[in-house]
Amino acid sequence: MGWRAAGWKATPPDYSGYRLNLRDWMTTSRARAALMCGGIVWRLCLDVLVPEDIAEVLIGPDYTGHGQCVRFDGDTGQSWDNELTPDDMFVISGVYKMFTGNGEQTADLSWWPKQSTWLGSSMDTGYWAPECEEWYQKRRALIRSGDPRGDPKTAENWRQALQMWRPRKIFVNRIQVESAGVFNDGTRGH
Repeated sequence: MGWRAAGWKATPPDYSGYRLNLRDWMTTSRARAALMCGGIVWRLCLDVLVPEDIAEVLIGPDYTGHGQCVRFDGDTGQSWDNELTPDDMFVISGVYKMFTGNGEQTADLSWWPKQSTWLGSSMDTGYWAPECEEWYQKRRALIRSGDPRGDPKTAENWRQALQMWRPRKIFVNRIQVESAGVFNDGTRGH
């Protein structure tokens, strides 16, 4: 989203600009890769895509975009699929580079948490839960209203903000560990 001077304060028109930029940036290959990422990246892209875009994305990889060649476990062949670059991830989250006022030092501020911050947070339960959607809708309303609580945040502020669901994350992790133990139990018949 560009560079900002120390002390810059975001406004609702800045958020509108971010959304327009994200929509324009969303090529078929990027949209496909973003939707396959899941988490906050998936949700942010759903917000700007139209049904025709989603239908096109579901057709399969777009070989004109950035991608990767992958080999799945046990496969002798390889497959190609679209992939997002680190810069793509910054665009999706609405990252601004802001000077801190301490020489050339900068900080990343973003409208939404980066995927790297989302993953492993208490909100990352492996699926988009109703609580995730409730949080998303409230956050978006704060941004659009101009409420200072909707201002872009640093990665550290995002980490703190996403810990509100920490007990749920601990519970889900314990269920996953116990479930894995049941499925890996050698006493079960085949």
